[in-house]
Amino acid sequence: KGCANCEVNFQLEKSGPAIVYSHDLKSDSKDFTPVEGIPIVKLGKNQRISLTAKAILGRAREHAKWQRAIASYSYYPVIEINENCTACEACAKACPRNVFDVIEKKEKKEIKAARAIDCILCRACVETCEYSAISVEGDDKRFIFSVESLNYADPKEVFLTACEIIKNKAKELEALL
Repeated sequence: KGCANCEVNFQLEKSGPAIVYSHDLKSDSKDFTPVEGIPIVKLGKNQRISLTAKAILGRAREHAKWQRAIASYSYYPVIEINENCTACEACAKACPRNVFDVIEKKEKKEIKAARAIDCILCRACVETCEYSAISVEGDDKRFIFSVESLNYADPKEVFLTACEIIKNKAKELEALL
């Protein structure tokens, strides 16, 4: 608490009518400034705002507000279309993620799972198919891993940092054993 490397103070004074933006906050550090252009409040005539704010360095293990990213995974979809398929296109129309393509061949149509990786395993195609021609399962040996960054963090950097933390924790565990 009070550490110059862990806190940054901001001051704000503004009178209306005006929109108060994030860049109106004046930092006591030249190295840390707010992101520009984020509206905070709209002040009417004869309204005024005066505040002091403090940004505190923290870790996500203390509070979710310091979380840099959200990581999630799903099982890799395995979609199989058997010989019972009549290419009626009902499965393609039922799919909310546009996974299937209808391919025109010489005298007949064929259904193909062209974008299987986009499948969310909702099984709408299976439920729509009257001929039990489609099966959709998640492969429990393969998965799709996603990292969605927050606070302008680069997802690749977040992933590599997480891997480094796991590696260090594994070394600590090995030393304890």
